[in-house]
Amino acid sequence: RLDDAYLTYHIRPPNPAFALTELEVALNNVGREGVEKFEGRFAFKEEPVTFTGTAKAASGGDGVDLVVSLDSEKAKAALEGVAGGSGGDDLFNGEALVRLVEAGSALRWFGAGLEKDHPALAGAMTLTGPMTLRRNEVRLRDVLFKSALADGRGEVTADFSGSRAKLTGKVDWERLDLEGIAQPVRGPQALAVVSRAATQSQGLVIPSLWEELQTYLKSIEETGAAPRAASIQPRRQDEAAAANPRRALPLPTRRPAIDLSFLDMVDFEITHRAARLKYNGFEMGDVQADTALEAGRLAVRLKNALFASGRWTGAFDVDARSTQPNLALKLTGTGVEAQRLQQATIGQSTLTGRGDVRADLEAKGRYAEQLVKSLSGTINVDIGEGRLVGYDLKAILTEFWKQWRYDTRRRTPFKKIGARVRVDKGVIETIGYASLRGGEAELDSRGTVSLVAQSLNQRIRARLAWPPNQLPLPARISGPWSSPKVSVDWGIFSVSPGFVDLPPGLRGEPGAEGRASFAPGPSAAATMPENVARDIDRVLGKPEVAAKVPAKLRETLEVLATRRGGVN
Repeated sequence: RLDDAYLTYHIRPPNPAFALTELEVALNNVGREGVEKFEGRFAFKEEPVTFTGTAKAASGGDGVDLVVSLDSEKAKAALEGVAGGSGGDDLFNGEALVRLVEAGSALRWFGAGLEKDHPALAGAMTLTGPMTLRRNEVRLRDVLFKSALADGRGEVTADFSGSRAKLTGKVDWERLDLEGIAQPVRGPQALAVVSRAATQSQGLVIPSLWEELQTYLKSIEETGAAPRAASIQPRRQDEAAAANPRRALPLPTRRPAIDLSFLDMVDFEITHRAARLKYNGFEMGDVQADTALEAGRLAVRLKNALFASGRWTGAFDVDARSTQPNLALKLTGTGVEAQRLQQATIGQSTLTGRGDVRADLEAKGRYAEQLVKSLSGTINVDIGEGRLVGYDLKAILTEFWKQWRYDTRRRTPFKKIGARVRVDKGVIETIGYASLRGGEAELDSRGTVSLVAQSLNQRIRARLAWPPNQLPLPARISGPWSSPKVSVDWGIFSVSPGFVDLPPGLRGEPGAEGRASFAPGPSAAATMPENVARDIDRVLGKPEVAAKVPAKLRETLEVLATRRGGVN
């Protein structure tokens, strides 16, 4: 009952996204100062909601001082501020506490959530801070955000005027659990050149050069032909499948490698900052990034991040509008600690030193198999002064008759390492040579790594830095990532003698670049086992067999035989 009063009301056409039904309101003690208490219920998308509160005339004479609590099984909210007023479009302006009982389910209820559950939206989510509510917009200013996987503070505006909700603003993250958030959308580990599981072996075994030479000579005598050099041409997917159908394409295909359903949830333009982030056992600091999502196209611009003691910038783009989404990554790291980067990415460190990394990669697909088979682009790595961990190349080259195993106590100092690789449909191939240059030893590598077959095939040329006095080592590393094998590639002398060009000290006196004769150091001949010496003599004593040995190698063997005679 209203005595000596007027009741004025106006009903606007409802926003379809926030249409309420079954509205019931009870008002208690209505007077000139407002409503002492109101309570009621309504249904939002068939979910019942109860509410209670007070509404009194604002002290400034414009609008209503509103205190209201809303309660449902999916969300709870408490608002305290000014509602209405003739000065603008604000329906409410004040403090808010919003708690989503189960964030994923509640956001779907609001029309801004994923169709499927996601760990980032599991459990409760709470928003606390100043809020402005308009007919098609919610604006949060200096709001505190807490959930199971993240805590932060920021300014965010949600616009519901279009067919899709759009978020804009900026967030400073105090805690962000990328491990939990990214798990359903993480790419396959096989995108790394070597997975963590594949690098837990005890390292490569460098064979004895004398044993390898003996095997080579025996092959010439038995087959009448020198073994051909190992091919470094990449095996394509169809060739790998034909050669070994059981091992071809070993990547999982049942579960999507990247779940892109969240790209259909909402549009946003958000700036992110974080003092520290943790993911997969490594930390990033001083992270600054801009993210934009519009109609299934995601763009992430990494403006700054500290990782592995280096500074990183880059961009990540996803276009998920088609059934085969396109992914593109550009990343640049400067002043990066090689040891920390390897530990974080492959779980084992073989290099020390600082350097720069640049990657420009593209892939297409939703599944691990599709992404790896389509991965293309380039990667450049330059590392300054450091050490190769596990092997002493100088000792290996000066005592090549021994077998050498990986040993973390052994190191090879270097001045720089450089590598340029191209990626084509899941096959990584060096551009020119990957090189290690140092004061004691030098190494060049060329070949391929197949992400599809999970195997590698690399030629290596290792030699002492000038002035050298021992044989260089032409080798091949091949086989599956989990158990690659090192072998001496004698056949390379036939097809590409320049690849293992003997340095000046093996052509005579140091600096005698133009001399045709080779002069292996006396220690090479002195350490040669007698049975290897006999095999050399036997091969060289048969003109028809000796003719099968590449000219450069044959001349080296002749010098070895002569030197051995002088030593003995």
